[in-house]
Amino acid sequence: MKTESENKISAFQYSVSTQVYAPVDSADNQAKNEFYECLTDVLRDIESYHDIIIVGDLNARIKSQKGSQRVERYAEDGERLTELCSQYQLKLANIFFAHKDIHRWERPALQQKSVIDYIIVKQTTTFKVYDSRVKRRANCGTDHQLLVAKIVYPFTTKKIVRRHQDLKRTIQQK
Repeated sequence: MKTESENKISAFQYSVSTQVYAPVDSADNQAKNEFYECLTDVLRDIESYHDIIIVGDLNARIKSQKGSQRVERYAEDGERLTELCSQYQLKLANIFFAHKDIHRWERPALQQKSVIDYIIVKQTTTFKVYDSRVKRRANCGTDHQLLVAKIVYPFTTKKIVRRHQDLKRTIQQK
């Protein structure tokens, strides 16, 4: 008896995306606490099987070591952000890609460059983030730059095996 096989997309993947804007460094702790409480409430309400994408200006400076996925404490807000990521098994997607300093946000008064805009995803996400960077030429009337990422959503397939006779019978009935 012959068999025929085919691949079908078997399941839907759900993803939740949100855009955020955190209080600036000079904001009082109450505003920062309210922001992180609100973000925590949003994360708590997301089902465990959903993928998560958080994009935005988190005003948190984090220093990464080249060649390592370890994140060091660089600022108080950076520590808060890394604790949140640790609590909800998230990762900062754009710190894993080596780009020139010219692609960082610049603080003109201090002549300091740093990353404060992030793309955050689950550590066990089903999609792959291949690159994340800022586009310097995109100007939207702000001192920030457009943050983009290359994300691929892979489809899962399920193999379905049919008997040749069943297929032949179905065709003859039509």
